Amino acid sequence: MRFPFLIACILAFACISVAATDACTSWENFPAEISKPKTSKFALLLKPFQGVIDFMFHRFPRSANKKNAKDLPWTIATYPAYANQTEDGWNVHIHGNLHNRQPFSKKELNELALESMVRVRLVESKWKFWQRNYHTLTKTELEHARPLMHEIASVPIKDGVIGVFFPACEQSFVLPTRTNVEGSFYGAITVPDECVPSTASNETTTTIPTTRMILAPCNVRTPRDDDVNNAADVFFVPPKGVTIIADIDDTLRVMDVWNVKQTLLNAFARPLTPWRDMPEVLNDLKGRIEAEGQNVHFHYLTDAPEMVASTYTPALTELYPPGSFDFRPVNFTSTGEMINARFWNVKRLMESYPERRFIAIGDTTNAMGEFPKDMAKFSPQIQCLLVRDVSATEKSNWVIADTSMYIGLLANEYLFFRVPGDLYRLSAKHIASLVPGHNPGSETHGCFDGKHKLRQSMSPSTSTHAKAKSLLKAFWWNIKCSFLWFTHRPNPKCPWDRLAGEKYYNGDLEPEVKLEPYIDHLPVGEAKLDNPQDIDAQGDDDLEAEDDDEGDDQGEDGQDEDDQDEDDQDEDDQDEDDQEEDDQDEGGLDHHGQNRTVQDVHDQDVDEQDAAEQDVGHQNTVMQDPEHRVHVLAGEDVPHHGHIIHADDQDDDHDRGHDEE
Repeated sequence: MRFPFLIACILAFACISVAATDACTSWENFPAEISKPKTSKFALLLKPFQGVIDFMFHRFPRSANKKNAKDLPWTIATYPAYANQTEDGWNVHIHGNLHNRQPFSKKELNELALESMVRVRLVESKWKFWQRNYHTLTKTELEHARPLMHEIASVPIKDGVIGVFFPACEQSFVLPTRTNVEGSFYGAITVPDECVPSTASNETTTTIPTTRMILAPCNVRTPRDDDVNNAADVFFVPPKGVTIIADIDDTLRVMDVWNVKQTLLNAFARPLTPWRDMPEVLNDLKGRIEAEGQNVHFHYLTDAPEMVASTYTPALTELYPPGSFDFRPVNFTSTGEMINARFWNVKRLMESYPERRFIAIGDTTNAMGEFPKDMAKFSPQIQCLLVRDVSATEKSNWVIADTSMYIGLLANEYLFFRVPGDLYRLSAKHIASLVPGHNPGSETHGCFDGKHKLRQSMSPSTSTHAKAKSLLKAFWWNIKCSFLWFTHRPNPKCPWDRLAGEKYYNGDLEPEVKLEPYIDHLPVGEAKLDNPQDIDAQGDDDLEAEDDDEGDDQGEDGQDEDDQDEDDQDEDDQDEDDQEEDDQDEGGLDHHGQNRTVQDVHDQDVDEQDAAEQDVGHQNTVMQDPEHRVHVLAGEDVPHHGHIIHADDQDDDHDRGHDEE
């Protein structure tokens, strides 16, 4: 029984060794093409402080290994890449970081975890009363943090030559540039058709073909660290199609970037947690677009450094549609790429696919102001901006969104949404037709049809100085929280502590903000809602509450029954009105299910007969989008965006670009 097992282990080790060797078989044949990276002015300024930086990140060799630091095992942190087609072949864009891993003990890695986060501790102690509001790291969190600390505290390898091996064609290549002083590298190599899946040249395929690549340093004569995977997938993206660029933090995963303590905990100590049901929504959108005969490429962006790629890529690939990634490179060769890494990553993507159409997904706390700039610079490639309204669901968010840059965009070029379910309203047929030539004569533009304006969770505002207002708001929150006794933290009176699921000092839990998704203009035969009839009724309750400025919380059973009775009566009255209109005009549109018209009480100047004639021939009828305003009334509850704001909680209301007194 042991003999076959030993043979398998030997063969596996031999395959790994051969793969690492094959990746470097050809680099010595053309060393002149491998250039050293340039040094930016920013790197020159940091050079005198390099020792301090290494000390802070524990990147110097341990005392026991100072003499043999070069003998430490190497590892490469890389992630899924994309390839674009050219006349000479397919260009594969490869990023990563090369470094030596140090032999840390568990105790040392635990200490590194404490130093990398704020207001955390290993053991709870009643005598250290000043640590009352500290987070005690659990065993699971420490097990998750230790491998990441091992990556961050590694010793970078500069001037490394990176070889790339493709098992599919058994050919090896080498990146045209060496690693920089931080071990970071980027390079594009051209691979022949033999290394590319056969379906990549099929323009009618809706599936993005992939293949595997293995990376290895060609001029490092030490063994590979067996605990780290140095392989990644390559996505051969066709010249035409739809690409969805998605920011990861607080759009796809829970990160809480407005809270430093929670950000570090979520990034270093906690497994990746998806934001609500966003995986289900994006997988559904991908399936519906592919059903229209269009290929969909997902590209994920984050400002996290590339050394932590291992905490992002595996979990995201399991939850969301597989795709390529871009992290923040530790790039000291270009000051611009170091400071504004996101722009350069997007620019490289746009230049690689001039004929594809892009949809960007982000949130109001991270690079939202860059979205309109990207759309203006890369028009008509970027067609749609989907922006999560963080303040609608996060009570601890202090960032006031600056939406003034969206005023110059068309109404259908952006969509502010509150919960993932709001994106079910996106029509896959409309998105598939964004690509020129896919549906000749029926090319589309923007996120949705301009005739069927989708309901927005917020509106662009001309208000200025959003950053200054945000800082003042955060300063005021600090004052409020500092007056609370340390034994009474976390406390619901402290806005910083109002995180969903937070356990307060008295044992109470902060509930999650529950909002039903908007359901206006759901695409017929596309959206996959679990219970569309119930959500439909809830949506009518939301509109009625906003129009009449009265009602109670949607979750109360008694009020729900009364609202349902009123809805039934309203539907009967609407059916009678529709019947009268049909008698007058035989061309009027029948309103059943999703195709009924919701009349807005704020738009009194709309002529019902003209609206009925305008809607003939459309599957989804027009719903007028009211201007939402919050009227703060003393001692009264006011409806706001589909949920009720209680008068007692007015202090906790979030500043929003469209709210005016």
